[in-house]
Amino acid sequence: MTSRGKFVLYALIGLLGGAASFATVDLLLRFQESFSSYLSFNLLLGASFGIMLGVFLGSAEGIVHSNRHKVLTGILVGVLVGALGGILGVHYGQSLLLSLLSRSSYQDSLPLGLSLFFRALSWSVMGILIGMVEGIRARSGIKIFYGMLGGLFGGFLGGILLELINHFSRSYALSRLLGMLVLGSLIGVFYAILERNFTPGVFRVLNGSLKGKKLALNQRKLTVGFSNRNDLALNGYNGVEKLHSVITVRGDQVQILPFRNAYTIMVNDEKVDQAVLKYHDVIAVGDARFLFEVK
Repeated sequence: MTSRGKFVLYALIGLLGGAASFATVDLLLRFQESFSSYLSFNLLLGASFGIMLGVFLGSAEGIVHSNRHKVLTGILVGVLVGALGGILGVHYGQSLLLSLLSRSSYQDSLPLGLSLFFRALSWSVMGILIGMVEGIRARSGIKIFYGMLGGLFGGFLGGILLELINHFSRSYALSRLLGMLVLGSLIGVFYAILERNFTPGVFRVLNGSLKGKKLALNQRKLTVGFSNRNDLALNGYNGVEKLHSVITVRGDQVQILPFRNAYTIMVNDEKVDQAVLKYHDVIAVGDARFLFEVK
């Protein structure tokens, strides 16, 4: 998949997450009167919002690589981290707002500038945590970092847009919908942009059923094998073990080595026990061939 295609797909998945969040929140708002506590209702809204976005964005990597295992684990992590992000975003935003109102001359409302700040702050907290979903699933500090930055910018801009539309149009439903769509899509887009700009290279499959498939080197360790649990899952290739090889990043060096000494790896048609990869190296694992190239 091209970089542009990945941007579009991540944006669309984020948009769907935003739309699902809006539909869920809109449904819950119909039952607001049955809640005795405004705070508990708000926390439920935040958790539901975060879960929907977390589920969609957490499954994005698995969808991109057609890997069901990544989709399912992404959904599970998305539920847990998304709920936490939504609750914390609402909690801190609400706490800061009430604290300011109690210590100032403002009664029931704030000037637009302060409203923008608090909305952007609370949504940024949600965005940061929701953006971490894929990194937590992959146990990758680099991916967590990318996701946090994407969530920060996406949450900040989405929160500002929500508050501006609500202020000028007085349509809270419209502002909520557009804000959620922007938050979801921007987290996805920023994640793809940051990943592309900070990734040292990609592996592109050269033959077989996965020909043309690309895997970005966006974490410290990648696993290769026929199992779907691997980062590069080489299904349908002969001579590939369940967990065949491991690719690691240490500083500016990218190294490949077999998972077991008996497993064979070829780099540029030469058998190696381990090798430091350079751009344009061709790696063979079983009868699968993939190229290490600039992103």
